[in-house]
Amino acid sequence: MGTPLRKLDLAESTFWLLDRASSMNFAVFADGIGELQGESVKKALQWLQKKHPMLQVSILHNSDDGSLSFHSESASSLNEIKFAESTVSDDAQEFSDEVGRAIMKPFENGEAPLMRCGLIQGPDRFRLYLIFHHSIADGRSGIALLDSLVRRLANSESELPDQSTDDLPAGVHERLPAGGEPEMEQKPAQALKLYQKKKGPPSASLLEIQIRPDLLTSLRSTGKANGATLHGVLGACLLQSLANLEARRQAMEPATSKTSSASEVSTSASSDALRMALASPADLRGQMSNPAADDLALYISLITTTVDVPSLQSWEADQASANVDSFWSLARSISQDVHHQVSDGPLDFYRMLPDPGRYLTKPDPGKAYGALIQRLPQALAFSNAGIVKDFAEPENQSWRIQNAAFSVHPSVSQVMFVAATTYSQQLTLTIHIDANRWPDRGLKLFEEELSGVLNRLKGALSG
Repeated sequence: MGTPLRKLDLAESTFWLLDRASSMNFAVFADGIGELQGESVKKALQWLQKKHPMLQVSILHNSDDGSLSFHSESASSLNEIKFAESTVSDDAQEFSDEVGRAIMKPFENGEAPLMRCGLIQGPDRFRLYLIFHHSIADGRSGIALLDSLVRRLANSESELPDQSTDDLPAGVHERLPAGGEPEMEQKPAQALKLYQKKKGPPSASLLEIQIRPDLLTSLRSTGKANGATLHGVLGACLLQSLANLEARRQAMEPATSKTSSASEVSTSASSDALRMALASPADLRGQMSNPAADDLALYISLITTTVDVPSLQSWEADQASANVDSFWSLARSISQDVHHQVSDGPLDFYRMLPDPGRYLTKPDPGKAYGALIQRLPQALAFSNAGIVKDFAEPENQSWRIQNAAFSVHPSVSQVMFVAATTYSQQLTLTIHIDANRWPDRGLKLFEEELSGVLNRLKGALSG
């Protein structure tokens, strides 16, 4: 069992419960060309584990007393980081599928360490990935850890000071004040019919899309001119694409007496906007007096923005008239709301949910918590890790990293989770869904809608 260190704070406990309800593991990965040796990775992982206290702990839940605590293991009993190698063809989707399967493997109660590593080899290319339990890390710290691992692989002299569990980082609620009473959304998001009830165990399905540097530059600069951040612009693209897909699918459903009420008329036949929610994981290190930039820890909150998204009819009418004003208004609304919430109530997300302690004494806390989360308004989750600096490469140039990205399995109330990273001026969107809750070819259909939205914007920007 090891030695108790400290209880999980409100954020860490919340993500532990979300994970017990349905996998909330996340992956960071680096794609490279050349040849990377598995034995070298294993040695680098042994070095890395000594540098980060969160890689030396387990999380132990005791339903008898409802305790949920980090525990340390002695140096002699601490397990090494699990490492797996696999080989695939040159099909890019196979790399995504391998990561998807790895994400879905749960961490057991009391398991340590709470990170795994894998190396996928293809012809002249590879993917190095790390899988984390979300209670010990977030996207920013996970990518930073991957950068440290690659630096060690590129230069065996790369050094960081050793740390023990005595140096375990504090939780985010110890580093930030809670703030005032959180405000509840008075007009919540509508449910999407394409997001179905569970048909079986969660099934990860990933799709990776690259946005060309010229389009990325145009979206960023035009967004700025219209009072929108890149996060707001991309968030608007994602919401509009999902709204369009929902409308087209509803238009395909045959009209019956059961679906002829005014509230259930096909959205494609209506000019009414669709009320939707965008959940934006926000890195809170910039809010802290002591940023702890190098700490592997969970320092995020979830900012939910609820907006009216133009209907498919309105979108197509604007397209016919080459008018994109409504799109920029949507992007601006998202940008302003995220900024406002991060400034005024960054931790509100955790305080709007019931106290985790209410569930930790139950025999199956994940099932009970999942039933609660399932009743929350649906949201599209979108996390933008921003610009990732180029990773190191060895002097003999035997391999080189070409891209870095991350992915998170969506919670039960999230229709999808989209993660964005920009590496070497190219932005990657990793779209992650639970395939058992989507219609057949759902991810492909969403990709087509997103491509249509981006192509329309590209035409408007170049016109």
